[in-house]
Amino acid sequence: MDPSQFATSNRGKVAVVTGAGRGATLALIDVDVEALETTKAAAHNVQDRQSHVETYGLDITDRGAVQSTFKSIAVTLGRVDILVNNAGITRLHLFAEEEGFDDFWRTVEVNFKGTMLCIHAVLPGMVEQKSGCIINMASRAATVDGPKSVGYNASKAALVRATGSLQEDLASMGLGEQVHTYCLHPGSVWGDILTGNTTAEQQEQLPPIFKDVPELAAGTVAYLSTGRGKALRGLYFDCRQDIERVASFGRETLQRAGLLWSLDKSLPPAAGDDLPETPPTPEDARNAGHGSLGGEPTPTGPTSIRCAPSPAAPLELPDMSPQWVSGSREDWSPAGQQDGGSFVAS
Repeated sequence: MDPSQFATSNRGKVAVVTGAGRGATLALIDVDVEALETTKAAAHNVQDRQSHVETYGLDITDRGAVQSTFKSIAVTLGRVDILVNNAGITRLHLFAEEEGFDDFWRTVEVNFKGTMLCIHAVLPGMVEQKSGCIINMASRAATVDGPKSVGYNASKAALVRATGSLQEDLASMGLGEQVHTYCLHPGSVWGDILTGNTTAEQQEQLPPIFKDVPELAAGTVAYLSTGRGKALRGLYFDCRQDIERVASFGRETLQRAGLLWSLDKSLPPAAGDDLPETPPTPEDARNAGHGSLGGEPTPTGPTSIRCAPSPAAPLELPDMSPQWVSGSREDWSPAGQQDGGSFVAS
């Protein structure tokens, strides 16, 4: 998917991007003001997009500051059409260590509380205008267990579940399609969230999985912000999948096979359960690159679920959800894990 095809899709709209140290009118928010200026300069270099960019220094965990900043954005730029919650941190400490709880809570505050504060600030306006798009950056970490990452994994899992529940809120208000929300795994990207929050020694212990580029998530965000992927609203999506193909399955199919695109941990279907008529194929799973952290296909194969009326013939659902590869500690941990190695899934 070429993001350039969406260059003018959101012309006239206002987009707010948090964690923006890295066409539409943009309000870039980050606690790092210097990094914001770098991003602003880069945005201004894209002359043919006719973009207007404003930057705001903000600690998104400060409720009062969040509210005043978004009020300022409304005055300066007008209504907010798109919110991309990209701000996040990670801390690599064992929970039992002295600093363990403080690091855990700070991570939860930034990754979850801060994101929800930003959503709460823009949502009334989106409800009033009956339109809007909210995109939250989660992580594969939401689907796995790993040492030294209690706060990060828990905060990302909470964000995935909150996104789906928020979409249900909107549906109950009759705005299920007008205001659409998403939660993404941006790929395994080596960025400031790691270099700025870990020591050189910790970085050496990380598994060699950070092979994806930021453009992978950028293209997915551009696609979703246009409203073309509404079949995926409220769901968790891995940006390494072909989003156009997945969206083409249709919302009804995606919901009926919800265990593939959510953190659904329910038991397999019971006899007689109504199952998807056209579930994605194992080929889709292989093309999507699930089953490994680096995006390369692995021989994990499809997940077999037996159901009536022919219990002898399993229904083959593709291994497209990260939950199916989350059980093996060895697949996710560095070789030196027994020596105190650390784990992070971006």
